[in-house]
Amino acid sequence: MEELAFTLAADSAKQFIVFSSGIISVSAVVANKMILNIGNPLPKILLTAWIVLVLCIGFSIWTLFALTGELAAKSEDYVPSINHSNVLNPATLMFFTLVLGVVMTAWAGLGLLKSNAYLTSTTRSDDETDSAKKKDET
Repeated sequence: MEELAFTLAADSAKQFIVFSSGIISVSAVVANKMILNIGNPLPKILLTAWIVLVLCIGFSIWTLFALTGELAAKSEDYVPSINHSNVLNPATLMFFTLVLGVVMTAWAGLGLLKSNAYLTSTTRSDDETDSAKKKDET
């Protein structure tokens, strides 16, 4: 049963790595299309979210190493467990950095959507104003 716990914990850590990498990749592509094409700088919260997600990847790798260390025979009477602090500490940090990174990425995304909606509505009103001026001139 303990062997299954180690397998599941290792698989979870690997999924955290994939999930964090995917969020960084998708948000980078979206940010490139929504921000950099317009000429605006990246929001600081998005950059901070990426840093937090990279930290999550680091904590996930640390968790995998800790699991490997637990399985290595330390002595005859040592019982490996995923509940030891050398596994729980990085796993806890891994979880909280992922949650924080996802929340920060969502917050940055909502900010981008609001700013792009504002830019779109401002551009439309400017176009409508220009066309109204042209009609008045003729």
